[in-house]
Amino acid sequence: MKITNLMKQNARDADLISFMNEKYPGRLKKCGSYWRDGDYPDVTIWYNEPYEQYKFKAHAQKSQDYNAEVIGSDTIAYVRKFLDYSFTEAVEELCKYPQ
Repeated sequence: MKITNLMKQNARDADLISFMNEKYPGRLKKCGSYWRDGDYPDVTIWYNEPYEQYKFKAHAQKSQDYNAEVIGSDTIAYVRKFLDYSFTEAVEELCKYPQ
């Protein structure tokens, strides 16, 4: 399947929390206004209001190095980096979770 620019944008705008709760129930832990990944507790996920997208940051070298080929902090990068999806798989799956 060819990935279009619209699909990429929809995937970046996807509701990452809904995706994770459905596909990986219990993995995300709510901590105030952000979430932590139970498998990578040094990873913070938050909703960036100005961009209307979820973002993430790895705070420790172990998680930063986990999948070094993936650069970025959006939903596509998160799914690729920590869930081992390919780019195409990540976009296709995330498009199913509109914001």
